[in-house]
Amino acid sequence: MVMEPVHGGLLADLTEEDQERIKRAARIQHSDLAVACTGCRYCTPNCPQGLDIPFLLKNYNEAKIEGVWRISHLKELPKEKRPEACIGCGVCAGHCPQGFHIPLILKELNTMLEEI
Repeated sequence: MVMEPVHGGLLADLTEEDQERIKRAARIQHSDLAVACTGCRYCTPNCPQGLDIPFLLKNYNEAKIEGVWRISHLKELPKEKRPEACIGCGVCAGHCPQGFHIPLILKELNTMLEEI
């Protein structure tokens, strides 16, 4: 059976049951994300430390979902690019449309990194 896309990106031949399964799977996947950062980068140009915040938040999610060992590569970054460089000023959080308290997240990421 070939499924044709219809207006709105839905598939015409999906039953209600199939659509509910897809929604359930999406909820499960979304709940696995510790920080659902969209990568908009609004926070980045305002960081006085020049941190790549979306990159660090992506690594935070990887550590939370797949295990802390997944972020060991962050130790290879220059110290001024690691989460420890965050001074906790909160300027980034003021620009985050998701409302994440980024300094607290980076502090936790740094703690995880220290434990490796």
